[in-house]
Amino acid sequence: MLRAVSFDVLVVLGCRVQGGQLSQAALRRVERAARAYREEGAALVIASGGKEWDGVKECEVFARGLIERGVAQTCVLQERDSLTTRGNARGVQRLL
Repeated sequence: MLRAVSFDVLVVLGCRVQGGQLSQAALRRVERAARAYREEGAALVIASGGKEWDGVKECEVFARGLIERGVAQTCVLQERDSLTTRGNARGVQRLL
């Protein structure tokens, strides 16, 4: 299968999580990223989002969801500081 765009890294942008669990929007993002990881291949998947909801950072919940859906733990990085989409981009840039 030929991809329109090649990539080595997938970035899952942060959004609200609820009670340490994925919200519906977060679940869609995590499931799509896990599917792309399995089907398309990527060296890394970055869970982005430093905002805390109920004492848990978005990136932590996203990372757990990615691993539960088959992304190798060694391939998951967490961008832990951002509070905005612009911050997601800057934090991911620093990681890479």
